Amino acid sequence: MRIRCLFLALIAGVAAAWATEPADTVVSVANPHSVVVMQRGDSTVVDISGAGANKRFKFHYAVAPDTVADDGLSVDMPFFSRPPVGKGRKMREVTAFKGIYGGMVFPVRDQGRLALSWEVGVNSLIGYSVRRGGAGVSVGVGFGYRRMAMDGNLILEKSGDQLIAGAAPDGTSDVSAHIGSWAIHLPVMYTQRLHRSFGFSIGVVANFNFYTTASMEYRSGDVKYSSSIKGLHQRILTPDILFTVGSVGNAGLYVRWSPVRSFSGRFGPEYSFVSTGVSLAF
Repeated sequence: MRIRCLFLALIAGVAAAWATEPADTVVSVANPHSVVVMQRGDSTVVDISGAGANKRFKFHYAVAPDTVADDGLSVDMPFFSRPPVGKGRKMREVTAFKGIYGGMVFPVRDQGRLALSWEVGVNSLIGYSVRRGGAGVSVGVGFGYRRMAMDGNLILEKSGDQLIAGAAPDGTSDVSAHIGSWAIHLPVMYTQRLHRSFGFSIGVVANFNFYTTASMEYRSGDVKYSSSIKGLHQRILTPDILFTVGSVGNAGLYVRWSPVRSFSGRFGPEYSFVSTGVSLAF
C-alpha cells in the first residue's frame, strides 16, 4: 500500500508541474515487485514490473510537457525559460521587455549626406501573445531612439518649416551634426521555433515618431558654436519590416528595413535606412 501511494504521488506531482488541473489516477498496482522512475529528456518515465503473484506484469507510462494543455493566461518575462506547448494546445501570455535591441543604422537613398548611425530601444515593453506548439503571434507597445549622423563637413539649419543640410563655414573644424528621433513602437510579430529554442520572428512595426530634434556643433578658431533645432516635421507614422533569428526568448540578430523616408522633401532631408544588431529576449 505504501508503494502504491508513493507511485500515485509521483504521477500526480509530475502532471501537476505542467497542468493547471488536478491529475487523474493513471493506474493502481497492488504489491508491485519494482517501480522505476526516470527522466528522459523532457519526459518522465515510470516502469512497473510484477504485481503480487503475477511476475510477468509490466506497466510503462511516460508524461511530457506536450501531453498536457495550458490554456490559462501567464506572464512571460525576459530569459524565463518555458516548456514548449504541445500540438494543438494554445497558450496566452502577457509579455514584458521583449525585443530589447541595439544596432547600427545604414542610411539608403540619402544622396550621401548621412553617415553610419545607431539605434536602441525595446520593441515590446508590454505585450500580449498567443502560442500554439512552436508558433506564436504577438502584439505590443515599446519605444526606441535613433540617432542619424550627418556625413563629413555638413551642418543642419532650419529654413522656415524645412530642415536643410549644408556645408559648414570655411575655416571651421570639429564639425558634427545629427538628427535624433524618439518613437513609440507597435509591433505585430509572428514567431516560429524550428528546433528547441532556435527559430525566427518576422513582422511589421508601426512607429509613431513623437519627438525629433536636430543638433550640430563646430569650432572656428578658439570659438565653439553649437545649436539645437526643435519643432521639426518628421513623418508621424513610419512602418518597419523586422526579421530576427536566433534563440527565441533569449538572444538573436535582427535586420530592420524602413522603406518610408523619415521626412518628405519639403520638410527635411530625404532618407530611409536598413539597420542590424542584437535583440535580447525576442
